[in-house]
Amino acid sequence: MATVRITKELTEQITANARAKFTDRIKAAEATAPLGWGDYIYEKLFGKYVPLMEQLPEEFFDAADKIAVQRVGGQVVNLHLTLSSRKRWPRRLPADAPAEVNYYGGALTLKDDLAWGELYAEVVAWKEKCAVVRKQAGEFTEGVTKVLGAYSTLSPALKAWPPLWELVPEYAKNKHKEIVERKKADREAPEIDTAKLTAVLAASKMGGL
Repeated sequence: MATVRITKELTEQITANARAKFTDRIKAAEATAPLGWGDYIYEKLFGKYVPLMEQLPEEFFDAADKIAVQRVGGQVVNLHLTLSSRKRWPRRLPADAPAEVNYYGGALTLKDDLAWGELYAEVVAWKEKCAVVRKQAGEFTEGVTKVLGAYSTLSPALKAWPPLWELVPEYAKNKHKEIVERKKADREAPEIDTAKLTAVLAASKMGGL
């Protein structure tokens, strides 16, 4: 009966499963993007000109039901903000607008201006939330990689950290169940905080962290 060796392919599959534990949390963090600012931005850009715009024929303008924003201050956001209704959109921004249009794609860069102060604060908080989750995902995946790197076969790795079993693909699980224990020792394992890895894995099941 064959021993399950920790190959490059198996390592990649297990670490992919480790990263996948954070997929829902990353999506949830990204979904908290500040999207309710469309009308506010429109008002800041064109508000004082709207009465004049309404007096001109529609063909003088483009029309928009959403605003694409590439940056707020120095923060890259790439957001699409919905407007409450389809609105007239001038071919150019007013000269005094605290924004500029990206030449490619037409998305807006909202300049470093007090008009966007509250929006900027929300953007920073949102991006920090996303960064925290991605960092946790990276740390967890790195810890799993260290466990795998300490052993040449799956059996001793599972003895060192039993919850690893949850990340092992089915074909390797089936093969492992056929293993006959061998006495050959693996190299000494590096220091790995398996308790922390277990806590992260448990929390991922409950939607915590």
